[in-house]
Amino acid sequence: MTNFTDYQNEELDIKLMLDRCGVSQTTKGFDFLSKAIFLCELDPHRKISDIYSEIGADDNYNEHTVHNYVDYALNKAHDLCAFINETLNTTYKPYQLQNKLTVKLLVMCRAAIRRQ
Repeated sequence: MTNFTDYQNEELDIKLMLDRCGVSQTTKGFDFLSKAIFLCELDPHRKISDIYSEIGADDNYNEHTVHNYVDYALNKAHDLCAFINETLNTTYKPYQLQNKLTVKLLVMCRAAIRRQ
């Protein structure tokens, strides 16, 4: 990952936010999701597949595998929808929170939390 030092500085905050969403740190895909949020914050217009490719390159995984692990982590997050709706004052339904959208919404949640 290109900005590893910067990521280490933000890692705890991202992981605490994911914990509030109900994503267990022991869930496969947790670290990939955390890195994806960070990289998406750095370049919000970057394609999610490019972000997943960069993350996977560090651990010898392809983009598809990283995507699947992130999906798994998001699907195990029991408070994800409620957290996003409360933080962003939205009304998403769980079935609407697909991978790419959810990562972008979690980036927005981080920004909203910082403003508080």
